[in-house]
Amino acid sequence: MQERLKGKVIVVGGAGGIGDGLAWRYAREGAAVVLGDIDGDRAVAVAQEIAASGATCIGTYLDGGDEASIRELVDLAVTTFAVSMGSMPTMPGSTMAIRPAMSPTSRWKTTTT
Repeated sequence: MQERLKGKVIVVGGAGGIGDGLAWRYAREGAAVVLGDIDGDRAVAVAQEIAASGATCIGTYLDGGDEASIRELVDLAVTTFAVSMGSMPTMPGSTMAIRPAMSPTSRWKTTTT
């Protein structure tokens, strides 16, 4: 694989199905991945599998319908990888890319409920 995403941090919601596949793909492309899921134990387990392959990935609990949980996930990504977050490419229950600093919470709430 090419490392087209080297130096990027990507937050993925979902530790199964599409989210799991995206996390693996982003990691193979060189991104540091933060994987969140309502099943926090599953997110940690998948992240450990990805990290064991030599990639950079951490997993944690995420409730995609709870603003505080999303903020905690973004804060974890920022503090762990010392970056500023530009966008979150996937969110559970939504196909919309979210720019947390630019989207009012009322907008993403209407797309996830």
